[in-house]
Amino acid sequence: LKELLEADHIRPSKAPYGAPMLFQKKKDGLLRLCIDYQALNKVTIKNKYPIPLIADLFDQLGPSTLSRWIFEKATTKCASRRGMSQRQRA
Repeated sequence: LKELLEADHIRPSKAPYGAPMLFQKKKDGLLRLCIDYQALNKVTIKNKYPIPLIADLFDQLGPSTLSRWIFEKATTKCASRRGMSQRQRA
């Protein structure tokens, strides 16, 4: 840690929360820095305004021809990349 501090790779934290860290020796003898962020999940504030799903946005627009056409094109593009449809069509 002293070497990392001197090299300005890390600095002391002033944050109210922290995460335990340790070094794990790799097969080649070098050290890997590992940080366990699990404890921070308990104090993380959830996003009050998550990004809405595009399907929900198009549902709010209603059955207009243009919005339905745009959604069908977007769904088809996603389906071809992932090999499955993102939404069941009525």
